[in-house]
Amino acid sequence: MNSSPLQFVSIDQALDIINKTIEEIDGFETVSLEQSLNKILAEDVYSSSDYPPFDVSLMDGYALCAEALFSEGEKEFAIASEIYAGKAVSKTFDPNQCVKVATGAAVPKPFDLVVIQEEVILKDGRIKIKGKYNKGDNIKKAGEEIQRGQLLCCKGQKIDSRLINLLASLGIHQLKVKPTLRVHLFSTGEEIKPVGTTISYGQIFDSNRIFLQNALKELGVCVEGGNIVQDDFDAVENEMNKAKKSQANLIISTGGLSVGEKDYVAKFIDKKCWIYFKKIAIKPGRPFSFSSFEGIPFFSLPGNPPAVLVSFYALLREAVAKRMGWSINPFIKFKAPIAIEMRKKAGRVEYYFGKELYNQYQRFVEPVSLKDPAGFLSALKADVLLSLPSQSTFIPKDMPVDCIRL
Repeated sequence: MNSSPLQFVSIDQALDIINKTIEEIDGFETVSLEQSLNKILAEDVYSSSDYPPFDVSLMDGYALCAEALFSEGEKEFAIASEIYAGKAVSKTFDPNQCVKVATGAAVPKPFDLVVIQEEVILKDGRIKIKGKYNKGDNIKKAGEEIQRGQLLCCKGQKIDSRLINLLASLGIHQLKVKPTLRVHLFSTGEEIKPVGTTISYGQIFDSNRIFLQNALKELGVCVEGGNIVQDDFDAVENEMNKAKKSQANLIISTGGLSVGEKDYVAKFIDKKCWIYFKKIAIKPGRPFSFSSFEGIPFFSLPGNPPAVLVSFYALLREAVAKRMGWSINPFIKFKAPIAIEMRKKAGRVEYYFGKELYNQYQRFVEPVSLKDPAGFLSALKADVLLSLPSQSTFIPKDMPVDCIRL
């Protein structure tokens, strides 16, 4: 449909096109805090109260007034009350008194320090202080950690368990979030069979679909479809129409992108889709296609499993995050010196699954394997995806290279 699609782009061009083309899904929904894990915030969230909401004792001990404690002469303090966590106190106390407090208990006015119980001499309902203390010791002041009106988290941030913990502590029980992204996923190829079935010589299990299905779920995406589509134009078109009918926000396929007689995904893209680009100057993952079908972004990945792994971490994650509305630090990227010298062909970025290592001086990275740079086992052992620059043919030891945290 596109009369002049980009046939071949660099990785930087591909990422730039994706970033400029993909838009986050519209709207929002309100969910309970308990249901918000892995969703994307649709608005900034501010604190409606101070935290802690009152002065809190950090130790088991006795709350006193610093001014009375620091007055001249040895002082004894009468124990006026005992206060435990969760106990409300409305009584007014004299500065020359003290109260026994438990860890987590509210410290009433006018008391402004807590003496730990091991540092007092207790006799007949009165205490003497053995150690030296300063105003504020062993107390967390009201609002010391969070103030009313303080920005807690921003639109575009993914909600994790740590953020849920913070919001729960402030009593925030509902959030506005982006709608869950719905991705329609399918594989193509006569040679691939579902995991759990018996395969014949020349056939392989459909690991690509299983990987993508679970990798997308880890991002917080709803995955639909999951079919193995036969090598037939009508079958591919039928699957794409299913995705459209289900109102998917994104379509992803694997396989069928070469120029062979049975590569019907490529034929379907040429005939039915608006094409942004068809190939990328990378290894592995060169036949990675980005198009649009009836307004739905469509990413077509190669059938080669290492290429699918690399394509997901180098490209597809970025697109999915953008479509989700996940704009606050979705993936960690950094540069690190490489531990060994390497050689490559000019004109393409080459990817290796690697390990992030440390010595006493610095962080560095090295490939898991030179023989199988992007295979299943290399991916399993890796914690980064490292890329060797396009125009270089020789990468000397200690040269900084681009890395993506997996």
